[in-house]
Amino acid sequence: VGLPQPSITWFLDGQVIPTGSEHVFKNGTLHIKHLNPNHAGNYTCIAQNSHSSGSTYHIVKVLVPPSASTLEVISVTWNNITLGWAHVNGTGILGYILTYRRLPSGNWNEVRLAVDNSIYCISGLVCNTKIQVSISALNHVGQGASGPVMNIHTIGGDPIAPPAQMAITSLPHSLTLHLERWQDSDCPISHFEIEKKLENEAEWLLVR
Repeated sequence: VGLPQPSITWFLDGQVIPTGSEHVFKNGTLHIKHLNPNHAGNYTCIAQNSHSSGSTYHIVKVLVPPSASTLEVISVTWNNITLGWAHVNGTGILGYILTYRRLPSGNWNEVRLAVDNSIYCISGLVCNTKIQVSISALNHVGQGASGPVMNIHTIGGDPIAPPAQMAITSLPHSLTLHLERWQDSDCPISHFEIEKKLENEAEWLLVR
C-alpha cells in the first residue's frame, strides 16, 4: 500500500514470475492453483514506487502424497510369494500399504508395513493360484498412488498319475496301489481318494 500505487513483482528462486500468469493476479496477489512439488522454493515479493521499495520473503514447502513404488518378485513357491520394493524418494514416509487378492474374485487384503520394510512374504496360499498385488506409500498427507499391479502365479499343478501297469499290482485275491508313484507337480499331495466297484456294478464306492 502506498502512493503512488507501487508495482509488485514476485520471484521464485530468483526468477521473475510474470504478472498475469496463472499464478499472479493483476493486483499483485500471488495465488497458486493445483499445487505440486515444482512450486516449492523461495518466494520474494518486491513492491516499489517512485519513493521507496520494500520486500518480503517466503519459503514454500509442498507436501503431497508420495510417489508410487514398484514391486519385484523375489521368490515363488507353491504356497508363498516373497516380494520386494525400493524405498520411495522423499521425506516424511510413514510406511507402505500392500494389497493383494486371489483371482478371479477374491477379497482384497491390506497389509500395513513399517517404513524400514522392503520385503514381505504372502504366505498360506494354494498351488497354481494367481495373486494380484500392488503397493503404495503413506505420508502425513495421505496414501500415494499405487504402483503397477502385478499378477503372480504360485507354482504347482495337478497330480500326474503313473501308467496303469505301474499304478496297480494285481494278485489273485488283492490289489496293491502304488500311491508313491504319483507325481506331485511341485504341489504336495494332501490325500488320495480311492473308489471301487465290481465289474457288473454301476456305482463306485469310496474306500474307507
